[in-house]
Amino acid sequence: MSTGRFALVAVMVIAVLAVGVSAFASAAPDGLEWALQDGCSTASGELGGTCPAQHEQEHALGAFALDGSGLAAGAGTALVLLLAWGGVALMRRRGAPE
Repeated sequence: MSTGRFALVAVMVIAVLAVGVSAFASAAPDGLEWALQDGCSTASGELGGTCPAQHEQEHALGAFALDGSGLAAGAGTALVLLLAWGGVALMRRRGAPE
């Protein structure tokens, strides 16, 4: 199998896994969300008290980005793959004899 074909298959497998596995991610708040909500009260569904989470705003894409559609996972995976590809390209260029 050629290197290009292997890379294409690898990228496709990574993308399918990232988007597919993201559907099983927990909806429970993680440590960062908990820390941002520390000091808040949630009376009547609204945040009260003093905490950083009171200043949160709706995401530009709304709930679509986080509704299990895999959009965030796909975008994050694509970004990591592009950064890895760029890093490898830079290392190859530096390592090549002049």
